[in-house]
Amino acid sequence: MTRSEYWKYPDKIQSQVYRLTRSRINALSAEISSVLSDYLSLNEVLTHSQVKRLHQKMDEWNEFEYYGSRELAAQAQYFRRHRRIQNTDALNLAVAAAFIFAYSKLLNAAGELYAGVFKQKYFELTRRDFRGIIPYKYTTVLPTGISMLTMLFNEAIYRAKRMAQTIIRLSPEDNFDGMDEPLIQKELERAKNALLKESVGGGYHGILDTIMVFCIGYAIMRALGELGGKFEFHAVMDNRTTDLCAYLNGKIFKASEAVLGVNVPPITVEVSHNCRSWIEII
Repeated sequence: MTRSEYWKYPDKIQSQVYRLTRSRINALSAEISSVLSDYLSLNEVLTHSQVKRLHQKMDEWNEFEYYGSRELAAQAQYFRRHRRIQNTDALNLAVAAAFIFAYSKLLNAAGELYAGVFKQKYFELTRRDFRGIIPYKYTTVLPTGISMLTMLFNEAIYRAKRMAQTIIRLSPEDNFDGMDEPLIQKELERAKNALLKESVGGGYHGILDTIMVFCIGYAIMRALGELGGKFEFHAVMDNRTTDLCAYLNGKIFKASEAVLGVNVPPITVEVSHNCRSWIEII
């Protein structure tokens, strides 16, 4: 099996996820625009009625499970106990909620596609029916030490903080242009690229690509557990190949020796690196 054969179906799915990502970022932009309109109309310290509306908004977030992020839940709990709230604090909270909601929706949509990748890869390796195997759980701890869900929510909170800081810094200016501000658009573009970005040499990289590759890794681990035998590790050998993948290239392992992230891709667990290696059952 060549690398192109190995990644053909996943790359096809990634193009769909990329379109989903762009759509979700556009929806996020509209949501932040609404938050921005509310923020600019607020007093420096929220009035009683504004605090009440903020609490009502938090109730709505709770119904939609925005509190998948512990940090967001902690912030909301803090503001529930206070009646004196700065408008900048309200902005930070609202922007964080907008990012959490957008990323949650994206993960749910992408997850359905990634489940298909899991099934396809499992079938390619075993030629057996899927038989109701659970592809993965968002709460499954990855070799990075955190779960897919935590990884994505951490990214959402990080991007939300950058966005809120940018808005707070720019909004006092007389010529403030809202969401059309170049720096605000730049933050949205950075958020999109961190999730999924087309690579110059083909394929994609980013957090969602990392999640997909781990899904494939779990499919392979399941298949190896059922098939037994041996597998050979293959790496793309060029100037971007990591030392570890270069070391593993061509090596043969027993199925019982397979360890995701060690000798089953993805080997490089940093999101900034796009692991291109693959294995072949022999």
